[in-house]
Amino acid sequence: MNGIVGGVVLLGATLFAVGLYFNLSEPKDLGVRDGIMSPLSSRPNGVSSQAVDEAKRVPALPFKMDLPTSVNAIKAALNAVGAIEIVEEESDYIRAVARSRIFRYRDDVEIYFDAAAQKIHYRSQSRVGHSDLGVNRMRFEQIKSAYESQ
Repeated sequence: MNGIVGGVVLLGATLFAVGLYFNLSEPKDLGVRDGIMSPLSSRPNGVSSQAVDEAKRVPALPFKMDLPTSVNAIKAALNAVGAIEIVEEESDYIRAVARSRIFRYRDDVEIYFDAAAQKIHYRSQSRVGHSDLGVNRMRFEQIKSAYESQ
């Protein structure tokens, strides 16, 4: 019986370590290429305004006046939502990491400002796990609400 318990404990510790590794590792396929953000994985743990799958799609947000005003409004909205750290910023792109409060799971949040279309595209996906229980969609709705209220 001790061998079985020890095996289960070892398996649990190994799975925890693997999950921790992927939670801390930044995905390599993030960013914008020719106006398109990376597609979401097949797992139901992310949302994007550019998603092909309707169940994973969220609306793009309209610009507020111009690019600088829109960028500042989105940054204020991210700050208002909280637990989101901007880790990369370009003139038309923001990459941030959102952390869950209890388990410190990391979700990658990307925002692309399409100046030609006057739209703000959004992508957010969990690094680990199969389902996010709707957390990325709820975060988008919070950011959208904070952005629209300005």
